Amino acid sequence: MKRFLMKFTAVTIAVCLTTGTILRDSGFFSGDDVLAKTIAEVEAEKKAKQAEIEKKRSEIDSLSRDISNAEQYQTALQEQIALINGKLTLIDSELQALNADMEEKSAEVMNLQTEIEEQQIAVDQGLQTFKGRIRSMYMQGNEGMLSALLGASDFYDVLAKVELINRIAKHDNEMIDNLKNGLRKLETDKQELNTKLQALSLKQTEMETLLKEFNESREELDDAYAKTDEAKSDLQQQQLQANGDLSEFQSELDALEAEEEQLILEAARKAEEERRRREEEERRRREEESRRRVSESQSVSVSKEESREAARTTAAPVTDANGQTVTTAKTTKKTTVTSTSTTKYTPPPVYNGKLSWPAPGFYHISSGFGWRFNGKSYHKGIDIAGAGIHYQPACAAAAGTVSRVKGGCTHDYGTACKCNGGYGNYVMIDHGNGLQTLYAHLAAITVSVGQSVSTGTQVGKIGATGNIVSSGGGGYHLHFSVIVNGTFVDPKPYLGIS
Repeated sequence: MKRFLMKFTAVTIAVCLTTGTILRDSGFFSGDDVLAKTIAEVEAEKKAKQAEIEKKRSEIDSLSRDISNAEQYQTALQEQIALINGKLTLIDSELQALNADMEEKSAEVMNLQTEIEEQQIAVDQGLQTFKGRIRSMYMQGNEGMLSALLGASDFYDVLAKVELINRIAKHDNEMIDNLKNGLRKLETDKQELNTKLQALSLKQTEMETLLKEFNESREELDDAYAKTDEAKSDLQQQQLQANGDLSEFQSELDALEAEEEQLILEAARKAEEERRRREEEERRRREEESRRRVSESQSVSVSKEESREAARTTAAPVTDANGQTVTTAKTTKKTTVTSTSTTKYTPPPVYNGKLSWPAPGFYHISSGFGWRFNGKSYHKGIDIAGAGIHYQPACAAAAGTVSRVKGGCTHDYGTACKCNGGYGNYVMIDHGNGLQTLYAHLAAITVSVGQSVSTGTQVGKIGATGNIVSSGGGGYHLHFSVIVNGTFVDPKPYLGIS
């Protein structure tokens, strides 16, 4: 883009300088060259506007990078949020399992507590029974045992009573031991369950703490995402505004280019009028000079003839039949010779070769170079037309480098749009040595700026884009221009035709 702008600026300056030189040499402007200053001012405005456009494009690029960075940051935040959500789901499931386990263990503790209380009652009752029996035995001492033995009917009865007494004592001891052992086991089970409950409670506390931390992290991430989304929306709004400003700047630049082109055309038209006026004055001066010389020459000849005749008359007077002297008068007819002079156009000797025909197969020139429409429009090229020419190739007239490409016009037929200064889609090629060619009103463009082309390379498709209504009827045709040192010249001599 910069290369294109540099080349276009160079061409424009060359045109301005060339035009200014012609006008100054022709004497069209006096002391202050108003039009040249106007063109210079427009060129300065164009440069300033182009600087604004470049600055705005840099701003848009910076905004695009910021938006891209914000989107990447949001993507990373979304990944972290998704990861934390997964962990929160897992923690929540574990907490639910812990709560169920704790409820189960709490129920078991309560059941054990009930059993312990019942076992404690049984132990207490057994101890009370055992204590009563011990008290009775203590109070009776050996007399009770002796009475029981003395009351026996025989030896076997004695043995039976002794055995019974021992069994009762053993039963009481075992009962008490069993009750105590059961109570100890219940206490142990209760202690183990309480230990498990404490462990579960501790784990529950840890999980709840972790859950709280993850929730806080997710809230922070959600807040960061919301702020980033708001910042991105603001950046997008700025980018939209910048794009609008860029479009406005580009429209203003196009308007300046059109204004500059009109100024150049007006300067060229006035310069041409001045040239024609001077040529006419010179022609009239030469005719008058020629007439004056012829008149002087004839006057001299007549004077000499009259002198000779006078001499003859004086030397030999003529007498009539009566002997009277007769004076003979001779009438001299004065003739006027008119001479005319014409100036034949000779193209500048910049390009020594012959340009190739830019529209192969189509050779009808529907509009030539120069003023047309009674001097209302100055045609800076030739229009090549013909049946079936639409979308046929427009080819490079010589080898060179594509210096300018202007597209974007979609009005391909019968319009009077002002796209790209009325040229519609067009291509310019720099052939070196100050020679350039232009191909306008294209339906499509097939080359790009900076591309090297050879003779006959297709540069586009012939169409009718731009202001073709003022180009000779509005039909499909190729507008072809030749530019020498920034000045549009008649292409015909360069194409080898008259």
